[in-house]
Amino acid sequence: MKINRHFTKKNNDPYGDIEFSAKQSKIVNPDGSIVFEAKDVKVPKTWSQVATDILAQKYFRKAGVPNQKIKIKEKNVPSWL
Repeated sequence: MKINRHFTKKNNDPYGDIEFSAKQSKIVNPDGSIVFEAKDVKVPKTWSQVATDILAQKYFRKAGVPNQKIKIKEKNVPSWL
C-alpha cells in the first residue's frame, strides 16, 4: 500500500511549523484537594485551557503509564515517531 503525502514534506518534522507552549492542567475537589494535576503539558500555543485539560485529563491520566517516555531507535521507523 502506498500513501501519498499531502500535508507534510519528506525529511521535515511534521510538527515543525506548529508553535508549542507548556501549560498546566488540574482537577480540584470542592474541598480544594487535588484529584489530578499535570504540569508542563506541551500543547499547540493556540489551544484553549479546555482543550489542554481534555488532553491531559483524558489521555495522560491512564494508570500505569510512565511520566516520561524513553526513545528507542528502530529500523525503518522515522525519528519523529
